[in-house]
Amino acid sequence: MFRNLLPEMEGLAALKVVSLVLFFVIFAVAIIVVIRMSRQHVQHMERLPLDNPDFESQQLGENTHG
Repeated sequence: MFRNLLPEMEGLAALKVVSLVLFFVIFAVAIIVVIRMSRQHVQHMERLPLDNPDFESQQLGENTHG
């Protein structure tokens, strides 16, 4: 069934190119965002789980909110 479906579909080459370009655009944007991120923001995100007093109890599966 699928063997007969793919040859009948037109524009698959364009779809492959568009998906490849879209992947690289998203990847490039992600790299740019990471490069432009401030060091203070990165340090804040690093400390975030450690600054949360409920973090250890959440990791153990305990319910501290009632």
